[in-house]
Amino acid sequence: MTPSNRILPLGMPGAGLPLDGLMFDPLAARSALGLAGYISGNTLPDIRLTFAAEADTAQIAAHLRDDWRTTLGVNIELEELPLGEFIEQLRATERDPEQGLQLYLSIWGADYPDPHNFLSLQLQSGSIFNNGHWSNEEFDRLTRTADQMREIAQQTERLQIYRDAEQIAVDQVGWLPLFNPEVAVLINPQLRGLSFTPQGIIASNWTAVGFTSR
Repeated sequence: MTPSNRILPLGMPGAGLPLDGLMFDPLAARSALGLAGYISGNTLPDIRLTFAAEADTAQIAAHLRDDWRTTLGVNIELEELPLGEFIEQLRATERDPEQGLQLYLSIWGADYPDPHNFLSLQLQSGSIFNNGHWSNEEFDRLTRTADQMREIAQQTERLQIYRDAEQIAVDQVGWLPLFNPEVAVLINPQLRGLSFTPQGIIASNWTAVGFTSR
């Protein structure tokens, strides 16, 4: 995996534009805790981190718990749920944050290679996928402007607008990114018709996929 300090993952259009990403700063974190009125992490109310029983989420959640305890003195309770129950809890959180999950770990993969799939879909005010109800008027304005720019000639400007919106979300930690997974793919050199992209193996025309003759 590759640690991520921004929302757009490696290989996604717009991810190559420079951005001031999130930094690991334990001193600033402890200072922020003190400014919020807590002498130490162990004086915080009970905190529960919920995650689905899939992939390696349990290992990741345990690492987060241990890191927060070591760095901030915060004690975190872990709650592992079956995937279906976890998804229902996410929906409940979107409907009513006061009755939903307090803190959760989730996995997101793009359905299509565009910043819209990460920024607009996940963080615009009122989106059904904005489970945390983070909201910023300028972010909404920028992403909605970029969402409407469909012409090829507009794409350079469009990606820059998404970058400006992403900077706002990163600055306010509307979404706390952790890492981008890495994969190794072996494709027989005689196999034609397949391409490997950041979204996986893609065939533009499955009828053209096949082996070339030696």
